[in-house]
Amino acid sequence: PYKIELSKVSTQKPDVTLTNTYWKAITINAQTVNVTTKEPFIQFNKDHRVNGFLGCNNFSGSYSTEQQTITLSQLASTKKMCSDNMSQEAAMSDVLSTTSKWEITGESLKLKNSRGNTLATFSAVYFN
Repeated sequence: PYKIELSKVSTQKPDVTLTNTYWKAITINAQTVNVTTKEPFIQFNKDHRVNGFLGCNNFSGSYSTEQQTITLSQLASTKKMCSDNMSQEAAMSDVLSTTSKWEITGESLKLKNSRGNTLATFSAVYFN
C-alpha cells in the first residue's frame, strides 16, 4: 500500500507591487468608502507619476519613494462640483497631502502619516 501525506499550503498571497497596480480605496480615515458612481482609486506608475479618482474629480501628480517613505508632489485635480461625496473627496485629498509612509501586505496598501497612523487603506484590483 501507498501512504499519502498532505500538508496545508500557505493561503497568504505574495505582496503586490506599489507601481502599476490599480488600488481601490477601501477606507479613508477609518471610514468605509461610499461609492455612488465610480470608486476612488490611486495608481503609481513606474515613471514616478501618480493619478487617480478622488470621488468626484480626477487627480494627477508625481511621487518619490525611498524604502517605506513616500512623497506626493505637484498634485492637481479637476474642479467639478458634485452633489454627493464632496466630504469623502476632501478627505481623500487630505490623505494625499499628508501621506508620508506606505505599507503593502499581500494585496492591501496602507497610506500612513509621519507618525505611522493609517490614513487610508486600498485593495489591489485586477482587470482581465
